[in-house]
Amino acid sequence: VILDGRNYYPHDIEVAAERSHSSLRTGYTAAFSVSGEGRERLVLVAEVARQHKPEGDAGLFQATRTELASTIGVVPDEIVLIRQNTIPRTSSGKIQRGACRVAYLDGSLEIVGRWRAKGSDAVAPKDAITAFVIDWVREELQVDPARLDPHTKLRDLGLDSLAATRLMVALEGRFGRRIDPARLWKQPDIRSLAAHLATLDSRGAALTAMPIERPAYGVPDAATTDVSQWIEYRTLRARLDTLGEHGIASPFFHVHDGVTGSSAVIGGRRLINFANYNYLGLSGDPDVTRAAQDAVERWGSSVSASRVVSGERSVHRELESAIARFLGTESAIVYIGGHPANVSTISHLLGPEDVVFCDALVHNSAVQGAEFSGARRLTFPHNDWAALDAMLTRTRAQHRRALVVIEGVYSADGDIPDLARFVEVKDRHHAMLMVDEAHSLGTLGATGRGIAEHAGVDPRAVELWMGTLSKSLASCGGYIAGSQALVEYLKYTSPGFVYSVGITPSNAAAALAALRKLEAEPERVTRLQERAARFLALCQSAGLDTGDSAGTAVVPVIVGDSLGAARLSAMLFDAGINVQPMVAPSVPEDQARLRFFIASTHTDQELEMTVETTAGALRVLHAREETARTPARAEVHA
Repeated sequence: VILDGRNYYPHDIEVAAERSHSSLRTGYTAAFSVSGEGRERLVLVAEVARQHKPEGDAGLFQATRTELASTIGVVPDEIVLIRQNTIPRTSSGKIQRGACRVAYLDGSLEIVGRWRAKGSDAVAPKDAITAFVIDWVREELQVDPARLDPHTKLRDLGLDSLAATRLMVALEGRFGRRIDPARLWKQPDIRSLAAHLATLDSRGAALTAMPIERPAYGVPDAATTDVSQWIEYRTLRARLDTLGEHGIASPFFHVHDGVTGSSAVIGGRRLINFANYNYLGLSGDPDVTRAAQDAVERWGSSVSASRVVSGERSVHRELESAIARFLGTESAIVYIGGHPANVSTISHLLGPEDVVFCDALVHNSAVQGAEFSGARRLTFPHNDWAALDAMLTRTRAQHRRALVVIEGVYSADGDIPDLARFVEVKDRHHAMLMVDEAHSLGTLGATGRGIAEHAGVDPRAVELWMGTLSKSLASCGGYIAGSQALVEYLKYTSPGFVYSVGITPSNAAAALAALRKLEAEPERVTRLQERAARFLALCQSAGLDTGDSAGTAVVPVIVGDSLGAARLSAMLFDAGINVQPMVAPSVPEDQARLRFFIASTHTDQELEMTVETTAGALRVLHAREETARTPARAEVHA
């Protein structure tokens, strides 16, 4: 299919359309072009499932157009829904696109729903477009109306690439105007965007006939396959080279010798270590190590396939049962890693008819899972259950399922949510709640059972508990815990579990041994909490900016700029302290920081020396920066 001078494969368009909405039958769609309005127009004919209702047409059309625009780069001019089992097919079941096109042209399709791109003989007024964009942003992104006016900057609205695509589709559907993504981002504010759209066709021609403008890249050459020439890689390389230009050794990918915990051996030097998640000192524990060794001897180093295919090992079932029992849930499933556990679970449970509410600081894995699901994704202010309540009040009835995703301890600031309030809110709106306990399992609660124990909340009040095995449990992997039905559904259908190799026997055995030790020795948790509270108090007494840290095992020291954070990290490394910087774009530039991860095995002397050294190094750093800002220094630099 040739559209606006570019070649598209009908099969790609059909597959993308079918995955956009559950009412479209897989394998019963035809994409083809027809001539009209001075160009080739894209028509999509699709069979709908019997249970599809006409009142759901609008959502289906929107989902299909959004999916095609974002994945293929086209928006159909017409979508035709037809009755089940009526699309022309061969005797072997293959769709006949040519026959379908003929039936479309002669009007013989059994049509049950239809959408056509709107044409226009007059230029839409700028004010009407401005009002539409403001209304769309308020509703789709749930932005506070007080923040919205014609002068609001587009980049201040929290538009990501997916939301920008939805806005373009909405504008095209409402006003018949198509705008290239690059042109959209060039508009400084809502008023400018409206003015640009209002003048796309000053002659009053049918605006749907305007092709999407595409950049001319020229004849492809070898640079397109040479990653070293990609702008993305060159941008990364420039950021890394900046460290060297300022005489700062890279803090990344240090090579460690031996077991890493509250101390580390790097380059033959022993350093106090705050750059790992061995919160309870169980990585390197003799009992945990022995369990991993015994598992390798008994089952080998790998299960060699998906557990569905290769079968179970008793250690897998024991681990999952132990996790569920420890957390107070009915069942649990263990994935190969924490990131894929979030991505696969969220993207599998939700779809285009659903909505995911993510805390503004929730982990990348949850955000990616929400994006991959195709569900509407909304972000609520960090830890603000009241804002979430208001957003659910406005939007819950528009969606089939709703999922709220928060964390037990946030790894950037070390703060925690009011779990009881979030449970109340999600119950009131019949939403599901998912709590990521990567940094709260083993660190919160009297016995390390996490934020439910800490907050006095019944674990069964939360639909999905997620956690990792790589931190307090001294292994590698991730888990989802919840109801028996949820876990059984995931075990048979979740792509990240069914199509992934199972966790290794040694990792499963190590995690199981660590969990049993955690149960038997809750004093490790008590000791960790005492160490974390002491470190935070020492930092605050020394005048260090610890942000919103709540005394958990994560304590940030905010520096205020990325280069300064990298410099401070290097200064502390030279002084025998290993702590990593967290810089833009992971956090806003003015929130660049060092993150100290406290372990139960840190000594009081190590904590005191670390705070004293950090405060001193920060004073030196600030003095250097102040000197660099003096007029004499600036004149020499110039």
